[in-house]
Amino acid sequence: MIMEQFQRTIVESSFSTDYDVEQFFKIQNQTRSAHFVTVPLSTVVADVGDDEVQAYYQDHVDNYRTEATVAIEYIELSLGDLAKSINPTSAQLEMFYQEQQDAFRTDERRKISHILLADKNKASEQAAEIKERLKTSSFETLASEFSADKLSASKGGDLGLIVAGDMDPDFEEIALGLVEGEVSEPVKTEFGYHIIKVTELTPGVVKPYEEVKKIVELGFKKVEAENIFYELGETLAEISFENPDTLEVAAESIGVAIHQTENFTRAQGNTDISAEESVREKAFSEDVLAGNNSEVIELGSDRIVVLRVLNHSPSKARELSEVSGLIESRLKGDSAKQQTLELAKELKALVQSGESLELLAKEKGFSFVVADDLGRNNGDLPWEINRAIFVGAKPKSDQPTTMVVALESGEQAVVNLLSVTEGALAKANKKEFGIARTNITKLLSEGDFDAVLSDLQADAVVNLSEQL
Repeated sequence: MIMEQFQRTIVESSFSTDYDVEQFFKIQNQTRSAHFVTVPLSTVVADVGDDEVQAYYQDHVDNYRTEATVAIEYIELSLGDLAKSINPTSAQLEMFYQEQQDAFRTDERRKISHILLADKNKASEQAAEIKERLKTSSFETLASEFSADKLSASKGGDLGLIVAGDMDPDFEEIALGLVEGEVSEPVKTEFGYHIIKVTELTPGVVKPYEEVKKIVELGFKKVEAENIFYELGETLAEISFENPDTLEVAAESIGVAIHQTENFTRAQGNTDISAEESVREKAFSEDVLAGNNSEVIELGSDRIVVLRVLNHSPSKARELSEVSGLIESRLKGDSAKQQTLELAKELKALVQSGESLELLAKEKGFSFVVADDLGRNNGDLPWEINRAIFVGAKPKSDQPTTMVVALESGEQAVVNLLSVTEGALAKANKKEFGIARTNITKLLSEGDFDAVLSDLQADAVVNLSEQL
């Protein structure tokens, strides 16, 4: 609490000025103009000698290792499989049906109407009149005449089907206790007094056994399977732990078969149980690789597995003969990139000495691109070039800022940043201005708080007591 108050004291005292926001928009809405040339990746590279391949292999051998693999054997306990193995007798199913009859009962349909007497001073007199007139008039007619609930009154007081829990408890208690056609005495609620009538009643009935026999069987199997599943699960956990060097004892105890997989890696399984990430994680755990059974692995709420390693192939360095082709391609690629970079640097030096980038591009056969009035979030150029244009130093006088920019493709770009135009505050509407102020204030407040904490930590003195 104290720390929170201390933080709020600093954070909430921070503020930003119009000048801060103006400076932000000058940068955010800034436009820049540039020309650039893309130097393609060199296609002429020298051959790579065997000694170079050998040297690179020795220096980067860890980059050329095989992935460790394992194959496992496992036993699985499945709720679905257990349910399939259960064959109940007719007597068991009929008993289960009797015990679970509420699950096979249709809901009662109870339709009601009411007359709401909202004036509590007149309610008793009106109720007596309604009771008398019901001898000769319909409930619907009297609802239209007396009820303060105008919506239902227009429909003869009809409220439709009632569902337990939807109504006022006192109203509901009476409404659910009436028989069809019965009219209640006035019932008091916060809205006034209600006279209630049940206009339609279809009692809930239990579906006949023969109609729901298949559902009963599925339900019985599920319940029985769940009981067996949890019992056998405990047995599996106990026996696989007590016999850590084999699955045979546990498999025999719970009556399941032992299965095996093909080899798989930590990152990639097969289409069998090794596709489960939790299985791969346990298979490569230190304890299991040491030769022990795994602990019980839960695969959802209805499957559990215990596994052990069948065989393990540790990661190892691949033979040079296997990877020499890859290394040669890598060295040639690196050489091509280096040649491309050197050519780009030569072009940069020539431009800085006063030569025209456009003429140099034409001489080399490279494309020359004019990019005027670029916005910061421009998406038309390669992102590396756009970023370099907006990171580059502002040109001085008529001298452009020349940069070499590496592209993901391995190509290099020589960029001439020609001009920088400050953004105009007018480009931001009032909403954007407010959002910017809020964000700038937040950043400033976080910086202030971090600075205060740093000062406190620097000045703090920690005294350790020798007494325990």
